[in-house]
Amino acid sequence: MSGYSSTSEPVRFERDCPAVMVPQGESVTLPAGQAGYITQALGGSFTVFVDGNLFRIAGSDADAIGKTPPAPLELPPDAADEDVEKLVWSQLRTCFDPEIPIDIVELGLVYDCDLERTEDGQRKVNVRMTLTAPGCGMGEILVEDVRSKLEMIPTVSEADVDLVFDPPWNHSMMSDAAKLEETLRLQMYPDMFPVTMDDVISHIEFHTYTDTPAQVGPVRVIRQSVHHGTPGRVAGL
Repeated sequence: MSGYSSTSEPVRFERDCPAVMVPQGESVTLPAGQAGYITQALGGSFTVFVDGNLFRIAGSDADAIGKTPPAPLELPPDAADEDVEKLVWSQLRTCFDPEIPIDIVELGLVYDCDLERTEDGQRKVNVRMTLTAPGCGMGEILVEDVRSKLEMIPTVSEADVDLVFDPPWNHSMMSDAAKLEETLRLQMYPDMFPVTMDDVISHIEFHTYTDTPAQVGPVRVIRQSVHHGTPGRVAGL
């Protein structure tokens, strides 16, 4: 879980900033002057700990906490489909759960990804992905993160992200590198976390997808209507 630690970087918001509560997925606005700590900075987005709660800050709002937004992606004018496909997988590896420092590819959440040409000569990316548990409050946020990052790729005019739960995700779908990384991370805090593989998976599923409401402390948030863009298609609905 990406909570505050002695290594977390202190920050102060330089302007009002849209944020998403983790793991509930509720959109809020953190006010200028609010203090917090960066607990995770991966894939261009940030997880910030503020008065007992975790919030995800999009890369496009990095300037609000004194960071530089991600640079635009580039491709050579004569890029082949293979070049675009390579960049697609590279972008997918910049998509992280706000609480787990393992990307969605290594977690085994991406079931399928392919390219197709559109009538105007552009490209469309089709992705089938899942979550570690249905009903995750951050599900739509992760889907939108995938879609928006793929549509940043030059020549990609559309990304269709299909959220499915068949087959259901299980820990065997994680890469060996992901299993090792999570195990080693938990071993750094032996008094806080068990380190058997079953406990590692339970840790991932509980801390990421618990639906227990956040205990909002004295942090002042400016609430606004939730807007996630075009939702991903959920199989069977």
